Amino acid sequence: MALPAIKIALASTALHCAITFLPVLIYAVSKKSKSIVLASLAVIALDIMQTGVLFSPVPYPTALANLHYNWIQKGLVFLVCAFIIWRSKKSDQCGMQIPDKPSGFALALLIGILFAGLDLFLNQNDPMRVDRETVFFQLTMPGLQEEILYRGLMLYFLDKSLGTPWKFLSVKFGWGAILTSALFALGHLMIFDPNLQLQIDPSPLAWINQFSFALVMCWLRYYTNSAWTAVLAHNLDNGLMALKLYATQ
Repeated sequence: MALPAIKIALASTALHCAITFLPVLIYAVSKKSKSIVLASLAVIALDIMQTGVLFSPVPYPTALANLHYNWIQKGLVFLVCAFIIWRSKKSDQCGMQIPDKPSGFALALLIGILFAGLDLFLNQNDPMRVDRETVFFQLTMPGLQEEILYRGLMLYFLDKSLGTPWKFLSVKFGWGAILTSALFALGHLMIFDPNLQLQIDPSPLAWINQFSFALVMCWLRYYTNSAWTAVLAHNLDNGLMALKLYATQ
């Protein structure tokens, strides 16, 4: 997988953050809410950190030189997030504990399989070639890094300042779920190309799928009181799709 240059990736991230949080910051300033401003800036900083690490050229050991995915960078983002959570002593509020519902992982399995089926349907005409590295990467890394960041740290900061005033299917949630889901969808479907031309996925279904997936991951995180169920569901979604493509190509 060819990674975009870090300057292009950072420009894309800056745009995502502006679209998502400029209205929030304007609202926070108008209400003189320091907590919302700080929470928004913390999430923006985390998103920029993620991009800076993911797209930085990291020298790989000779034995790993032929890998074409950013394994080390994904792992580093996870470690940075885990360290921040550990230092803040908010591991329970960031979902780092084991699910408190016995059915948590079973529910994650079901959700992951359902979204994998949906992704296969939406991408049935995609000629993408998949190798074994792709399968192993998708089964392990995306959820580990993204869920701890989006549904762990980011959601914690925003929920703390914006609250969770709504209730749906036995869980309380708020604007944090909406904002992190919007940021997640933008990060996957809107990016500058090497000529700094903005590339936006034209499919409404792709946008609905990405945003709804992120919202469901928020719901799963809340319902099981653990981000690890979201990690499992996310990796199953990505990994099963890659495995199906690998087996049929």
